[in-house]
Amino acid sequence: VEPLADPLTLLRFYRARNRNIDAAAEMYKNTMAWRSSYSIQELMDAFGTEGHYATDGGRVTDPIDWTWVPHPNTLEAELAYRH
Repeated sequence: VEPLADPLTLLRFYRARNRNIDAAAEMYKNTMAWRSSYSIQELMDAFGTEGHYATDGGRVTDPIDWTWVPHPNTLEAELAYRH
């Protein structure tokens, strides 16, 4: 399954754009572009417990098997977490 393509997530995009399909599709496309522009794996390694992510920001591991817990692993992450 493509990241963020589950029915409930798509419904949230649809509702967020007042049931306008074209606007929801644009929002989805922009969200996916934003997610792929960041290294989610690097962020998770610095700011949380490990998880495995693809380069597009989608989870590689099953979400049922993995839960994110805030756990700063770098000085920068520790400072950001405190403030």
